[in-house]
Amino acid sequence: MIYLILLAGVLVKVPALSQPLLGYFASYQMFNAMMAEMMIRDPRQALLVPTTLMILNGPPALQLLYYPFASLCAAAGTMCFPGSIEFWGRTQAMLLTLASGWAVFDLAKRYFGERIGLLAAMIFTFSPMGLISGISFQNEAAAIFILLLSFLSGGTSRAWRDFLSGGLFSVTLILRLHFIGVLPALVWAIFAQNFTWRRLLFFLLGVVIPVTAWFSFVYHVEIKSNSVLTSLFSQMGEGRFLVQNLLRSPKFYVRIFDLLMAQWVTPLLFPFLVLSCLSYHRLRLPFLLWLLGALATIVLLPQKVYDHPFYLISGLPAASILTACLFYDFMNRFPKKVLVLFLGFFVAVSLRYYLPPILTIPTGASKIQQIGKHVEMMTQPEDRIVASYGQSVELLYYCRRMGWSFDLQMATRKMPDQKRYRDRIQKGYGDPIQWLERLRSEGARYLVIGEPEQFYQNHEFSDYVDKTYPEIAAGSDLFRMYDLTQSR
Repeated sequence: MIYLILLAGVLVKVPALSQPLLGYFASYQMFNAMMAEMMIRDPRQALLVPTTLMILNGPPALQLLYYPFASLCAAAGTMCFPGSIEFWGRTQAMLLTLASGWAVFDLAKRYFGERIGLLAAMIFTFSPMGLISGISFQNEAAAIFILLLSFLSGGTSRAWRDFLSGGLFSVTLILRLHFIGVLPALVWAIFAQNFTWRRLLFFLLGVVIPVTAWFSFVYHVEIKSNSVLTSLFSQMGEGRFLVQNLLRSPKFYVRIFDLLMAQWVTPLLFPFLVLSCLSYHRLRLPFLLWLLGALATIVLLPQKVYDHPFYLISGLPAASILTACLFYDFMNRFPKKVLVLFLGFFVAVSLRYYLPPILTIPTGASKIQQIGKHVEMMTQPEDRIVASYGQSVELLYYCRRMGWSFDLQMATRKMPDQKRYRDRIQKGYGDPIQWLERLRSEGARYLVIGEPEQFYQNHEFSDYVDKTYPEIAAGSDLFRMYDLTQSR
């Protein structure tokens, strides 16, 4: 039965594997795709230091917020097998989610028996959050799988297994640091039955060594480089943690409740999750701690959780197991046909949340890909370009060239009061003409305009570009492209 559940979860995701990395949180997926591209181009550097296609102060910009394991998998898949970075980026998420479904089954089976294990695996596999993360080119699928391995590796009296469990959890933190809230649950699960100080020491060594080594390295790279796009330390300095004004807003809690109810186990099963948390059972305690630790992210990173539901995915395995416990007890009173019917409704409700953000291709997606192919054919691999399409880096990625994104509406955008944005403004950001000339002085060779209608609405900027630089690919309604190395 477990094989049928996992296979069904895979089949639901397969149609999305060929979708472009546009739409649902596209910018997150784009940066992972860029880092995979750089791993293929320059593996000696990019495999260790996450590097993007964006240029910042001369060299390629560094992304030091986490280690991009998803990018590593996509790069390896692209180099070893047929298929694009986008395909392998989604496929790695699907395969790791498949493995996580098995791990949820095994973990729940150890505590509550095979039938609850099967229910938990099904709830996890077909949870809206599980389905969406299962085809998203991000680190969430890998982080969940390694987190589950850390729970499955502990619980014996062997110190090396404790060290392994701690090490796996540490790798999870390298991929997604906000999973730290799950640590108390892991400690309880491993040591509740057989605690010794020696075992705890080995476990803590496993936790501390990898994550400390990684972030020490990241800190060293950051202080040595002026090309860091973002990092854990810079975000801490920008006040991304404990946003007090958001925590005082009633709308914030309405949003969080909606996310938990819809994204975790759907409104259909959410009451079972709540009742399971409220009804004390000794064996459920580690999973309750796990769930509460995941919910602590709401307090630590309220803005992140408010904007990005996947920041709560660390609690999904525990939510699935807790829901399965009470759901099984409840359904035992009814014939099996009722259980099958109820689970069928659950899958249908989950698909209602899954299909719209994933299978709906956003307007302009095919256009971005077409422009990218044209620009790739018209330029050399070493050419640096300025790519303009909204505020995103999507066009830059699909052009497969290093360079800069360019917001035509930069003059009217309100910039956050943060050091990196203040530095850009001092260099001319906000004035399209001044900023374009700044980028040209840094080596930009071509300007690519993906939205000509927006371009010509900015009369001052479009007139300046048309009068100053020769247009190439003239006559195309799809895009405009200018040679910044020559003047009229």
